[in-house]
Formats: sequence, C-alpha cells, structure tokens
Amino acid sequence: MSSEEFLTQLRKILEADTLTEEEPIQPVTWDSIEILGTITLVDKAGKAVKIQDIMGCRSVGDLMRLAGTH
Repeated sequence: MSSEEFLTQLRKILEADTLTEEEPIQPVTWDSIEILGTITLVDKAGKAVKIQDIMGCRSVGDLMRLAGTH
C-alpha cells in the first residue's frame, strides 16, 4: 500500500478533509469504530498491530511508520 493510499483511507476512517504526515493525532479520543478501522487499515498494509501500538502514535507519520507505509 502506498503512502497516499494509506492517507486516503485514514481520512475516510477519521472523517477528515485533510491529513498530513506531520498532523498530530489523539487516538485516545477515537471511538471504537475509528480504532477498529485503523487496525484494519494497518492490517491491509501488511502489518499486525495492537490497540496499544496505535495509542502510542502521536502523529499521522507515526501511524504510517507503524503500518510500514512511510
């Protein structure tokens, strides 16, 4: 999965108009659908993650690195 594909899908999950790699995120405030959608997205990128892994991300770039798309 390319970086752009990942960002496009993450925008849909988070219902965001725009997202950049530098943009901060707060997964601790995400609802369960956003967390599950993000886990699924990372899985589609070829990586297995736990909720704790996502909760440790502080930016979109951190999430992309976790998924291996950065």
